[in-house]
Amino acid sequence: MKYQVVGADRETGEDVEIIIDARDEVAAESLASRRNIMVSHVAPVRLPAQATVVRTAPPPILEAGHAPGVPSVNVHLPRRSSSLGIASLVLGIVAFLFCWIPLLGILSTPLSALGLILAILGFLVAVFRRGTGIGYPIAGGLTSGLALVIAVSITMAAGEAIRQVAGASNRDVATNQEIVRPKAASTSGNRPAKPAPQDNQRPGVTWGPAEERLRQGDVQIRIVSVRVGKIKLQDSIRSGSFESTEPYLVVAIEVTNESQNRKLDFATWMGRDFSISRDFASIRDNHDNIYKRIDFGFSTRAEGGVERESLYPGKALYDILVFEPPIGNIEHLRLELPAKNFGGEGMIRFEIPAAMIQR
Repeated sequence: MKYQVVGADRETGEDVEIIIDARDEVAAESLASRRNIMVSHVAPVRLPAQATVVRTAPPPILEAGHAPGVPSVNVHLPRRSSSLGIASLVLGIVAFLFCWIPLLGILSTPLSALGLILAILGFLVAVFRRGTGIGYPIAGGLTSGLALVIAVSITMAAGEAIRQVAGASNRDVATNQEIVRPKAASTSGNRPAKPAPQDNQRPGVTWGPAEERLRQGDVQIRIVSVRVGKIKLQDSIRSGSFESTEPYLVVAIEVTNESQNRKLDFATWMGRDFSISRDFASIRDNHDNIYKRIDFGFSTRAEGGVERESLYPGKALYDILVFEPPIGNIEHLRLELPAKNFGGEGMIRFEIPAAMIQR
């Protein structure tokens, strides 16, 4: 007996409708299942005398080893990643975070260098695998290389800046002066000039005699007087003068501009204004005792001195320096004056003998 079987192809999922000659519906369904059809409906049919040709879907083409009716599984193998490239990228990112820090960034160079090496190895492995996982080595190599370049560049720049600052600091403390001697003394055939005293604790530092003028460029500096005693003070708020209650070491200095056409800006060596570098005088004795500068307050200064003043060509001004009084048994005092206070460079250094100090 003939049965109409309706269902779907197991492989393609297409709808199938066929007529099968079988003993009963169960046999018809079994035969359809063997043809790889999922049966949904079976019903007997009556056919005319002549046979009807039924076209069914061609059976699917199976690979070797696959049997009809057995489900097939498609396996997609994942693309391989590069473990070397991933490690290189991680090292490059860590190095990139620290490479911007001056001096400390140099510590990131081993990480970035190692990341660069791993990136090269990972790239070679990826090329051998026909490009599989080549992205990680490229990204890791770029990140590590950039971190290495930045760390080295910033470290070199910081080192150069430190060298320049150190050089400027050395220039600021170097003795930069010459002794101005009278022409008669320099042209006469008398005894040679006494050499400038040397500083045993600081090689290369020399001290000019307080009895002579010292020069740097067009500026001459002379110590007018050195005394220990009370000092007259001026108060800009009360608009009056008064005498200090205690005796102090008072050093009067004359600064002369010998230039013909250049005006100078002078600031007192008492160092009242804020300054990044040193702008104040210092004094110590042969026992290495340091004597502090005396500050009388914002509105009070020593009479006859200046705070900040323009020094015109051919003109002179006086700066009054006040320190703690020195002890009695000294041989000399050594006074340091930064040349930056009149636009110069280095230090002006005087050695003041004890005999010159008026008490």
